[in-house]
Amino acid sequence: MSSQRVTYFYELMDSAYDAQEITEHSRSLNHVPIVDPNNRGRSQSVIAPGAAKRELSWAEADHYKERTMMERVNGRLKDEFGGRTVRVRGAVKVMAHLMRNARNRVRSAGTDGRSASEVGQGLTNIGEYFPL
Repeated sequence: MSSQRVTYFYELMDSAYDAQEITEHSRSLNHVPIVDPNNRGRSQSVIAPGAAKRELSWAEADHYKERTMMERVNGRLKDEFGGRTVRVRGAVKVMAHLMRNARNRVRSAGTDGRSASEVGQGLTNIGEYFPL
């Protein structure tokens, strides 16, 4: 479904997808697979038998950092701002839901050991990633 909406060239995957069949399929779609290497305690690569352990190039590592950053943002939205209970669709409605939960967090600041300014700074950081 995302292929119909967005043209993308990279597929960022964690080490669970470190298999030759998956990377070959990704390449057959003219995508560049960037998979976190999982050598599974082996001295040789799983994807290229006989080769040394595989590591990400500097460019792949830079792209993978973006995935890691977005995973952290998504986790924070779920854990701290009520993102696990979103039952609406659309960016504006989701943002309204998250902001309502954030307002409630600011009102109850101090009860969880964080000040209102710390919670507010977190909201500012999240807003930078998800502008409306």
